[in-house]
Amino acid sequence: MRDSLTPEKFGEELSAPTREANDLFRGLIEEKLKIHSDLRKSPICAPLMTQVTALLNDLVKDGLLALELKASDEDYLREIYRGAQSNDSVDAHSSHVDSNDVRESAIAMGEIYRANYENIFKQHLLGLARKIKKSKVKSNTEALGILTDYKKGKHKELFRSLIPQIRNSIVHQDCVIDQQNRTITFNDQDKTPIVASYDEFRQVFLETIYLKLAVSVAEFELNLPIIKDILAKREAAVRAIEKYHLKVERREGGPSLYDFGKFAEEREKKKE
Repeated sequence: MRDSLTPEKFGEELSAPTREANDLFRGLIEEKLKIHSDLRKSPICAPLMTQVTALLNDLVKDGLLALELKASDEDYLREIYRGAQSNDSVDAHSSHVDSNDVRESAIAMGEIYRANYENIFKQHLLGLARKIKKSKVKSNTEALGILTDYKKGKHKELFRSLIPQIRNSIVHQDCVIDQQNRTITFNDQDKTPIVASYDEFRQVFLETIYLKLAVSVAEFELNLPIIKDILAKREAAVRAIEKYHLKVERREGGPSLYDFGKFAEEREKKKE
C-alpha cells in the first residue's frame, strides 16, 4: 500500500496523531538506516558518502548550512518517503546496463543519466550552491562551478561524474554510438567531442546514481537528530492525547503536533 501513495498522501498518513502513525514513522527511519548501512558497503557508494559528508561538514563549519526545524514536521515525513523511493530505484536503474546490445543499453543509460543529472541539482546541489554563493544561482552549470570551486577545489573530485557536455549531448540527441568499437561520442556544439568507451560511460552512469543516493543519505543523517526529536515529540503528544482523551483538530495558525508534543514532554518531565 505504501508504495502506491504519493509523498504528499503518505505525509498525511504519517501526520495522524496516533500510535500507529508513530510506529510507521519509526519503522521508516529504521528502514532508511538499514538501506544506508547496505549502501556503505558498496565500493562505489561508500567513498562518495564519505566525501559528501565531508562537504556538508565544511558547510556547517563555515556557517553556510544549519540544522533547523522546518515549518512543518510533515515536510520531513515527505522527504523521508521520497528518499526511500529513490533508494529503492537503484536495482531498476542498474538493470539497464547489462544488455548485450551496446546501442540499446547506451541509449537507456543516457536517458537515466540525464534524469539523474537534473534531479540531483534540483533536489540537492542547487540549494547547496545558493548557500555558498548566498544569492540566486541561475543554472546547473553555475551551481557545479560554485561547488567545485568551494574550498579551493577541495571537493571537486566528488562531482566528477556530472559532466555538462555529456548531459547536453544526450538532451540534444547529438551522441554517436559505435556499436562495433563499443564507443560513444558526445558532441556539444563547438566543444571538442568527448569519446568514451561503453565501459567508461557505464562507470560514469553508475557513479551518478550513487552520488544522488550519497547526497540523500548524508543529508538525512545530518538531520537525523532533528528527525528523532520530531518522533519523540509526536510520541509525547500521542501519550497525552490517549491519557486525557483529547480530540485533535488542525487549525490554520494553531500549534503544530510538534509544539503540542514539546509542551506535553515538558509536563511529563516536571512530574518525574
